Amino acid sequence: MKKILFLLTVGLLGSCSARTTAADEVLFVKTPSKVSLFLPCTGHDARYIRVDMDYFLNPAKHTRLWRLTRAYDVERTGDYAFENRLSKEFVYPGEWECAFMQLKEGRRMPDFTGGFHGYEELTEANLSLDGEPLDLARAENGAGREVKFRQESQMYEYGTDRPIARHVKELTFSADGIAVVQQLTWLENVEVGDMKFVMLPIARSLSDSMQITDRLVMDDSERVYDVSRSDRTLSVGGRDVRKVRIWGRESELFAEVEVDYEPWMPGNRFFCSMYTPQDGYNKLYFTHCENRDASCGEVWKSEARYRLGVLEKQECR
Repeated sequence: MKKILFLLTVGLLGSCSARTTAADEVLFVKTPSKVSLFLPCTGHDARYIRVDMDYFLNPAKHTRLWRLTRAYDVERTGDYAFENRLSKEFVYPGEWECAFMQLKEGRRMPDFTGGFHGYEELTEANLSLDGEPLDLARAENGAGREVKFRQESQMYEYGTDRPIARHVKELTFSADGIAVVQQLTWLENVEVGDMKFVMLPIARSLSDSMQITDRLVMDDSERVYDVSRSDRTLSVGGRDVRKVRIWGRESELFAEVEVDYEPWMPGNRFFCSMYTPQDGYNKLYFTHCENRDASCGEVWKSEARYRLGVLEKQECR
């Protein structure tokens, strides 16, 4: 514990040069409303992927929670100082985690429930560094092998304050990426039109014309999809897809997402939304199930791993 406290003190005071950090250490900078995690890029000593987790409060939509938002390609310039390598983030602040569409008598609600869409309020949240608890209300910096976050929340029927599901999520940030384990317990019988536990709103290209992603592969297929432009004639997706890798030859950035569910539903599917205009995204959507009646007490689980990083030179093709 003494070592951790020392690192936090150095980070808060600042330094003229970057502190020595092991290749498998994650750094963090946090305030009461934001935790920025800096994940090291293999083979690039000063290059990191910054991933933000933000606190949201919106009483009008019964929203109070922490969730993943943006990711940046950054260069480390000091102890806890970093500079953006791009003009903006390369993963946008849409929903990464849990959201579902409820049906009422077969008709869709006005919007999804959960996370970005609202109608979810936390009941408990905690953060830790290598097993030692951190105060979410305190501004501080630190470094270690693992940063873990756990949140319990209630999810409401859209437009109301009636709880219909209990949501537990556990996030582990390490040099290996971000592991996200989620569990949803239904508190009443609910007609579910669309259940998504895993998403990634990654950019296709930025407003300065930087191409972020242009190639995509599903599982171990040899087929490489061209996702460099908005193309409504190209369908990129399928059933029983467990892993997706997307990358950009110009940006040299990649993202890889792996998923697993319990139970594994027959109505699952993956879909890449690439139909937005320039400066849009190639958002990865993993649907757990569609058009399913959930029973009170039923439990659905999801495990996902996100890896964001820099391509090896031989991959930039």
